[in-house]
Amino acid sequence: MPRAAVAPAREKKTDETAGSGGEPWKTVLFNCDCHTFDEVEKIVMKAIRCTLSRARQISGEVHSRGSAVVYDGPLERCEAVAEWLDDLGISEPCPACGHAGGLRPHVVWFGELPLFLDEIDRALRQADLFVAIGTSGAVYPAAGFVHEARAFGIETCEINLEAAANAGLFDEARYGKATETVPAWVEEVLAAQARRAKSLATRCA
Repeated sequence: MPRAAVAPAREKKTDETAGSGGEPWKTVLFNCDCHTFDEVEKIVMKAIRCTLSRARQISGEVHSRGSAVVYDGPLERCEAVAEWLDDLGISEPCPACGHAGGLRPHVVWFGELPLFLDEIDRALRQADLFVAIGTSGAVYPAAGFVHEARAFGIETCEINLEAAANAGLFDEARYGKATETVPAWVEEVLAAQARRAKSLATRCA
């Protein structure tokens, strides 16, 4: 059965207009195999407060085209986040827009696009070492970061209780309890950096 999943994402129309107070930001629904049409339609109706007919139209577009824009407006409305210390129910109004029934935890669930992918990409490009600690290596796009690191020529290391699904992609692996393996690995890295720094200082002198 065709399925789809809600996955909010940011898309700038132009760098010049982004964040200028017009309508440069979009929330996009991507297709995947995580939810049924009925589930997606219910989520869309809650998220953008639309009719069932409109939700069905959106889910059909997602299925046939791979994605659909479900909201187009100011960034603040696309990415509104607020602290919430009390119990959360479906009757609670959103602090940003005042509508009830659309609040959710600010976490990434399966089938959703992870947050801060642009920042992650920049960090990978600037890194000297990529380390994955406590991962299954099977959930994408996170499981694919090691591919990117290798493409950039970055040394990679896996620290895990047991080998991950993508263990063969790492240059080095350490297996055992994180409370033991991580401190030991950090000490080795710092010691190696100190030796390199001392060697450079000796050469310069």
